[in-house]
Amino acid sequence: MGVIFYLSSKPATALPTFPDYLSHLGEYFVLGLLVALSFNSSGLVPEKTALFAVLWSTFYGITDEFHQFFVPELLVLKTLLWTL
Repeated sequence: MGVIFYLSSKPATALPTFPDYLSHLGEYFVLGLLVALSFNSSGLVPEKTALFAVLWSTFYGITDEFHQFFVPELLVLKTLLWTL
């Protein structure tokens, strides 16, 4: 999660130019796997492990978008809020 937080705090001009959806897919896929492994090692049923991993990763994604609202030069959420 620290890597995602660090990368999302950088302006878009400071990062390599990958399509946005590919970088999000890769980041959150790895996060979901790591969270699932963490929950799995705690002895949860596999179905609950998958559900908790999805919920936790989604929650972190939402909080990361909120964090990006305060990053200068990242206008994704700001633009979205103004269009609503």
